[in-house]
Amino acid sequence: QRGAPLLMTDSFINFNAPFTGTVTAVYYKTGENVLPGAPVMTMMDLKHLYILLSLDQESALRTRIGQKAELSFESIRGQKLTGTVDKIYPSNGQFLVKVIVKDMPEGVLPEMSADVAVEVARRENALLVPMSTVKRGNMTIYRDGKKQQISVKIGAINGDWGELLEGDVQPADELVVQNGN
Repeated sequence: QRGAPLLMTDSFINFNAPFTGTVTAVYYKTGENVLPGAPVMTMMDLKHLYILLSLDQESALRTRIGQKAELSFESIRGQKLTGTVDKIYPSNGQFLVKVIVKDMPEGVLPEMSADVAVEVARRENALLVPMSTVKRGNMTIYRDGKKQQISVKIGAINGDWGELLEGDVQPADELVVQNGN
């Protein structure tokens, strides 16, 4: 409970719980020396769980507060959850994104890993091509049995797939996977 004693130093200084929650980790045993600034324990409010993502710089630049996120947990596969980006901030050379899920299901615990996809763009009726078929703005295709190279322009990228903005790709074309960079 908030205000309940959590720990006491050898100088008899008491530290109380800053909020109602659960102690989820204790890093030292009674009598061990603790270096200044070192975490002693972790306390969490298990009624208000959230997902914390670590993103690279490019991904963080495309992420905005309020964007939708789709999540799944290995322990509850088959159940897709929807969340919302709540905060984005830098921390020790990485970019952290806090995602809030309104109805977190039973069985989700702190420090579980999740697969998360943040929706950074939405396009209706977009043609997606495998990024492995694009090399320096060009694609090699087979059309009517003939090998051709065409110039393309790629828009939004979702992992291994990119949105084709410009380029003469037809439904019957065979796309050639490019080797190397």
